[in-house]
Amino acid sequence: MAPVDRGAGFLPRRETSARLVQEWRVLFSRKEAILEDLRAIEIHGARFYDILFCLAETPDAPPESGRIGAEMIYANPRAGDRVMIEQVANVVLRVDKL
Repeated sequence: MAPVDRGAGFLPRRETSARLVQEWRVLFSRKEAILEDLRAIEIHGARFYDILFCLAETPDAPPESGRIGAEMIYANPRAGDRVMIEQVANVVLRVDKL
C-alpha cells in the first residue's frame, strides 16, 4: 500500500482507516437514560428542547444536559421517560423513547 501523509508521519491507508474507525467509536455513544426534565424553546422560529437526563448505568451521577432539535426527538417527550440517547463527543444528536 502507498503511504499516506496524515500529519503525524506516514501510515498505510488501511491502518489510517482502522484508526479513524476506532476514534469514531470512542466519540460515538448510545446510552439508556431517564429524562429528568425538559423544556421546549423556540429560537428564530425553530423549535428545540433543552433536556436534563441521568444515564441508567450511573443513576447516582449528576444529570447531564443537552439541546436538541424537535425533529430529533420523539413526539410528546415527558420527564420520567426511559430513552436512548445518541451522542457524539458528548453532544446529544438524537433521543428515542424505549
